[in-house]
Formats: sequence, C-alpha cells, structure tokens
Amino acid sequence: MMLAAASHDSTFLRFLLCLARVGVVAKVAGLAVRRFGQPAVIGEILAGIALGPSLLGLVWPAGPATLFPAEVVPHLKTVAELGLVLFMFCVGLELDPKALRRSGRQAGAISLTSIAVPFALGIGVLGPVLYGAHAAVGAERVRFLPFALFLGVSMCGTAFAVLARVLAEQDLLGTRLGTLLMASAAIDDVIAFSLLGLVVAVASSSSLGGTLMVVLELAGLVAVL
Repeated sequence: MMLAAASHDSTFLRFLLCLARVGVVAKVAGLAVRRFGQPAVIGEILAGIALGPSLLGLVWPAGPATLFPAEVVPHLKTVAELGLVLFMFCVGLELDPKALRRSGRQAGAISLTSIAVPFALGIGVLGPVLYGAHAAVGAERVRFLPFALFLGVSMCGTAFAVLARVLAEQDLLGTRLGTLLMASAAIDDVIAFSLLGLVVAVASSSSLGGTLMVVLELAGLVAVL
C-alpha cells in the first residue's frame, strides 16, 4: 500500500514538473513572438514543436523521453484536451448566435472558396508530385485517387482553436469581422471532415457500390445531426 502511494506521488510530481516545463517554455515563446507583433499562440505552437521529437529529438534524441516520461504523457494529453474544451466553451459564450446567422451566407461563400482552392491544388499539384515517393506504405501500394483526395482534404482544414485564440487575443472575437471569421472556420471544418469521410470511403472500398454506401451513411449521419 505504501509503495503504491509512493509511486502515485512520484508520478504526480513528475506530471507537475512536466506541466511546469510546458507552461514556462510556452510563456517565454509567447512573449518572444509578441515582440515581433505576432500573437502569443504562434510562440506557443513553436514551443510545442521545439519540445517534441521534431526539434529537441533531433538535437537530443533522448530529450523528449527524459523531459516527458511515458507514464506522464497520457495525463498531459488529458489535461491538454480538457483545457481545449474549456477554452472553446468560453469562446462559444462570447459569440452571438444572431450575428452568426446574419453572416451565414457571406461566411458560406468565404468558406467554400477557402476550401475549393487548396483542395484543387492538393489534388492537382501535390498529388502528382508526391505520389511517386509515397505510393507504397509498407508492402501495400496506395491508389492514386485516395492519396490525392487525402492531400486535398488535408490542405482544407482550419485550426479552429488557434483562430479563436488569435481573435480573442486581439479583442476581435465579438466584432463583426471576428464573428464572420469564426462562422467561416466552422463551416470550413464541417465540410472538411465530411470530405475526409468521403476519402475514407474511397480508400477502404474496393467497389463503387461500397463507396456509395459509405457516402449515403455519411449523408444520413449529417442529416440526423
């Protein structure tokens, strides 16, 4: 019993230390980028990249595992997800539903345009360029159509939470421009995730009938929602 309690206390202490590391680095990076006129969230994103395997792991391969032990990482992810949920809840409280409805048509036009251009570039440009080097995953060869569609969809997504954070930091969240941007991003994400479902249907189905069935199921789910 005492050993279990000691182990639990040790894990909790490591968790607090990891949380402090993330908070300090994110705060310093946020203050640094604000000196260049950028939102603090940009620095926080850069801090996350710096603490991960992309940068820290390149310079110090054992660094990420040393600073963030494996038994602590799941708890950090849980806290991060809760923080995101609470932040988006607060963003929702700031938004005016009537203003969102008033900007619906304009937001829809902006959203469709912001999706169509990167989607077409992902399929028509990135797809043919990258397919040759990434056509095989392990021993399985990927078909070009789902590969190109996935690239197109991956270019369409909106970092909704990041956009909300930038607008909140600039005191634009409750303005007409902020409401229009949030509405456009919301429509953008709904369409992007619907397209992702279509890509999964195309990739996982071996026949046209199977693809159509998944598409109809997706349409039914959207209608129910």
